[in-house]
Amino acid sequence: MPDPPAKKDADARLTTGSEVPNIENCSVIREEQETNVTAWAEANVPGMLLETVAEAVSATVLLYDRNDELVYANASDPTLVPVPEAFLAVGTRLRDLLDALYYAGGREFPGDGRQSQPMGRDDWIANKIASLWKERSELVEKRGDRWVRYQKQRLSNGYGVCVIQDITEQKKREDQLQAAAERIQVLEEVIDQLPFAVCLKNQDLIYVSANQAFGRFVGMPVDQILGRTPRQIFAPEVARRLEGIGHQIARNGIVVTVPERLSTAAGTEMDAVVRQFRIGKPGRYYIVTAIEETSALQSHTGQATTGEAEVRQSAVDYKLAIQDIAGRRVLIATASQALSAAAVEALAELGADAAAVRDAHEMEKFLVAAGQASVAVDLVLLDSDLSGSCAPVAARFAVPAIVAEHDQLIGGLHAHVADIFSRCPATPVGGETQEVASGAESLVDVLVAEDNAVNQIVFSRILEGFGYRFKIAKDGEEAVALWRDLSPRLVLMDITLPGINGFEAARRIRDLEAGDIGPSPTPIIGVLPHPFDRDRDDCFASGMNDVILKPLSPEMLEAVFALHMPDHIALSA
Repeated sequence: MPDPPAKKDADARLTTGSEVPNIENCSVIREEQETNVTAWAEANVPGMLLETVAEAVSATVLLYDRNDELVYANASDPTLVPVPEAFLAVGTRLRDLLDALYYAGGREFPGDGRQSQPMGRDDWIANKIASLWKERSELVEKRGDRWVRYQKQRLSNGYGVCVIQDITEQKKREDQLQAAAERIQVLEEVIDQLPFAVCLKNQDLIYVSANQAFGRFVGMPVDQILGRTPRQIFAPEVARRLEGIGHQIARNGIVVTVPERLSTAAGTEMDAVVRQFRIGKPGRYYIVTAIEETSALQSHTGQATTGEAEVRQSAVDYKLAIQDIAGRRVLIATASQALSAAAVEALAELGADAAAVRDAHEMEKFLVAAGQASVAVDLVLLDSDLSGSCAPVAARFAVPAIVAEHDQLIGGLHAHVADIFSRCPATPVGGETQEVASGAESLVDVLVAEDNAVNQIVFSRILEGFGYRFKIAKDGEEAVALWRDLSPRLVLMDITLPGINGFEAARRIRDLEAGDIGPSPTPIIGVLPHPFDRDRDDCFASGMNDVILKPLSPEMLEAVFALHMPDHIALSA
């Protein structure tokens, strides 16, 4: 802002010698300056505030009086009003400003946003001035590849204000949103016309989309389905099973295809194949469910179609899974009575002989009693909350054990448990001697020691894709503790861990292995951030078996697993 005129006059009196600069005169002049500066500042506060606001919103603001003369102009973006600065001076007539604007390019765009042809100068200026006298108006114009918005208002005192903004990016976003909305609408219409039921749930298993066929299947209008959970739509036992499978799919990304005999809302029975899979990105996963009636796959000639053959194969696989579980003895360890009851019921439906204990103490007493009665336990299913205390007990009795999350205990157990039994021969029963393997059964396939959150996600995605059971340790101390509790088949060890680093963690694991009589040492793979020979040498010196270099890739880890875990088959295989 320029200096106030009064201050300039006072300074001139001192410098020209029109007044003798003595102490008294200087004091009087200084007081006069301060008074005048204060008055000038108070008078210009509105202008300074207006300028600040205009700059904050990246807008050009024109303020004009009832005679259509400028009293304020702020051209924050000179391209919006491409005229010489002199035409934005206070006192300039709007007609002169518009004339200059016309010759600066105004003729290239119409005055009302509707004309297809440029207007003449006089008509264009008259059109603009007329719009300024409206009480309130808004106009959006296309200037080449730019969009400009004019917001005009005539105040009650006759003054007018015009705010000019570049809204090109806003228009682009609006166009993109409109195009996306149109695509979504088309997809919804297509899905809605499918003859089989389809629905979409978020990670919390809340229905966010469903087609008309799904609404007919459950006997509810689609708009009443959205926003609800399976518990609010289905019977409790069905809802429990759906939630268990849904949580497992959301976490592991597995694809579930299961033949089912279902009851519709109308009371009819139908044979169907239910497919469920995960879409989306980490943190925003969705579960897709498609229910297709298998009778529709039968051809008119009575021959099975390719789709029906696929369904039959799914049914065979499902029956084999049940056969793997049938007759097996499973001990469930969980502190939750509700979870234990649900898990026992689910396994019993598959033909397993299941029982439950509440903690490590009860588990040890149960296994002792089973041994005395010559009853062999085929598998211990550990609630994740009890894995630390119960896993060592299972290891002492040489009983295979797996860790399950809460949602796995209330549904979708057949795939998780059957996979274990499909790899293990049935345990002899009666008075036959049980062959006990040396060492503890691995509770996870891969232990990952990694503190970086991004790298943790990378490891998780790759290992989930391979189908391996895995656990992630955030520091060296936790890595050693999890190795002791979970007996992993392989360890991926980042060398730059907080607390004790990867080298020290590897040395401690090797020291613990040296005091045990058990299986061969766990393969430990050093994960290096940089290809330094010193780090590579330190890895081997600490007892590691191999090294890999970041950034990671599925191909890199697959080669490591093939070399150091050749006898282990991933769940996805």
